[in-house]
Amino acid sequence: TSGMTRFRAVSLALFALLLALVGVLPAAVSAGDDPRLTLNPTRGPQGTSVTATVNGVQTIEIARPEKKNAITAAMYAGAADALRKGDADPALRAIVITGAGDAFSAGNDLKDFLENPPRTKDSPVFQFMRALSNVGLPVIAAVNGVAVGIGTTMLLHCDLVYASPEARFQLPFVNLALVPEFASS
Repeated sequence: TSGMTRFRAVSLALFALLLALVGVLPAAVSAGDDPRLTLNPTRGPQGTSVTATVNGVQTIEIARPEKKNAITAAMYAGAADALRKGDADPALRAIVITGAGDAFSAGNDLKDFLENPPRTKDSPVFQFMRALSNVGLPVIAAVNGVAVGIGTTMLLHCDLVYASPEARFQLPFVNLALVPEFASS
């Protein structure tokens, strides 16, 4: 059955993630170290999304640690593209989303969000939300440190969330007089 197949795929992906966490699989390698690894970094002036594929598991890292991985429009676009491409890759078994440094994500970069508000259904933030919601592969989130706003609500669309003991979740919407996003209400 498809439910059992999905459960097995999630279990295999979790096993691969756990192997990486305990050091059986290398946590960080260069393209010269492993022929199965591909790095496709997308860098912009306001942040970085790093995508790596090792042993059939694609990792998307929210890599802007100096800003607690606050997400910009450029980062949403890069992550949406990585999710769509990963979902279409028959060699992949799962996708892992994580944050760089000591945070998963502080949520939206408010300065960038105010300067580039989502005006149409094709804005990068909505592309990301659609891409994450439509991924057919198991999606695992590895949460370290703070996960604020979209950093928490995106987790509701993952198949499995692995949270470190240091993980802290915050939904500031009510305190900001905002409606919660991404089907989180």
